[in-house]
Amino acid sequence: TRLIKLETLWSAIPYIKLWSLTGRDIPLPPLSTQSLIVAKLDKAFANIDRQIWLLKMNIEDAENMKKSVLEESFQGGEYVAKKLWEIARFIDYRWKTPVKTDSGIPLITAKNIRSWYIDENPREYIAESDYLSWMTRWFPNRWDLAFTTEAPLWNIAEIDLDYKIALAQRVIVFQAKENSYIPWFLKYHILSPSFQKTLFEKGTGTTVKWIKASVLKEITIPIPPLPRQHEIV
Repeated sequence: TRLIKLETLWSAIPYIKLWSLTGRDIPLPPLSTQSLIVAKLDKAFANIDRQIWLLKMNIEDAENMKKSVLEESFQGGEYVAKKLWEIARFIDYRWKTPVKTDSGIPLITAKNIRSWYIDENPREYIAESDYLSWMTRWFPNRWDLAFTTEAPLWNIAEIDLDYKIALAQRVIVFQAKENSYIPWFLKYHILSPSFQKTLFEKGTGTTVKWIKASVLKEITIPIPPLPRQHEIV
């Protein structure tokens, strides 16, 4: 056990000595002025609280509007029902952990995939010499879709990166087969409330929800002709 002087602890933790507090003067106006100050502050803070509440409501309304627009955009029109595995190649390295290095080929994990976009931070790497031996299940291309299979839950974003990347845990990349869809169409469809509801119903787990690739592959997607997909996007 290492003994530490109290003075050492106090220097690391902010504190105030009682004598320095009790010896400090405080401007004390008459009670009538104190009441005016309190009333003014009460009114100001009540207004601030209201503005915070309105901002939260506006954000909630905007999110609901986004969901409504997404859902309505996929209604009606001609389409062919296709299972995900029929239209997309799955590039999946979810259950493997690579040897990480301080530099090399950037590694994309679930932590990098936000809803709508890929965040390049936090940065992790694998050695360039390990790239080919690691990426044995196919290579992601620019504009392929990266999807998180568990926490953060079911985020999806196009890979808008112009350099080589490696894939790691909890990520599946969708790569279009035979020009069957445009990436942004599939991204928006997966973000729609009805598809998210399907993912939730077919997901596994109670504390942490996740979905098996074998289950994900069998989910049906209504695929309209490419011109209609462009209109929707």
